[in-house]
Amino acid sequence: MTKMGIVPPILMGLALMLGACEQAGTETGEMEETAADTVAAVDDEAALDELRTSYEDAWEAGDMNAVLGMMTPDYQEIGPEGTMNYEQVSAMMADSANMPPPGAQLSIETHTLEIAESGDVAYGSGVSTVTVTGPDGQEMSESSEWVAGFQKVDGQWKVDRLAFAPVTESAGTTEGAADMTGTM
Repeated sequence: MTKMGIVPPILMGLALMLGACEQAGTETGEMEETAADTVAAVDDEAALDELRTSYEDAWEAGDMNAVLGMMTPDYQEIGPEGTMNYEQVSAMMADSANMPPPGAQLSIETHTLEIAESGDVAYGSGVSTVTVTGPDGQEMSESSEWVAGFQKVDGQWKVDRLAFAPVTESAGTTEGAADMTGTM
């Protein structure tokens, strides 16, 4: 795959997020899940999916303030620029060169989602893809694999940690690469 540089450093964060959810079953000796636990888990999964959808919408609209509002104040990510904290990510997003190109679309696919028994932390993994239409009318896409940690802050789910790497194609196979081209 040709590197296109279409994934600005703000992308793959949240890139994170949530589509297909898994719940672990109980094992012998563990406490049984109550109806209230089940309702809470379903509500949390729906809230995390809403976070994913809101992130996609804000990113496509270029509303980086909304994207930042979906992160915890002690947010950290590991990406092509190394490890960055909330302030560094915020400064990067303020640079117009890091804004999504006009018409860019973000799709976040979740492969794994687990909510901790405590109900206030979760983690997920998946693939995020940015698609843009080039001047020649051809669509170009760039994908990254991600792992994210989420934390419930004042009753709202937010992204707390993110690590990602671009997906590269090598000899017809797709594999994660150490060479990264974009972040949340």
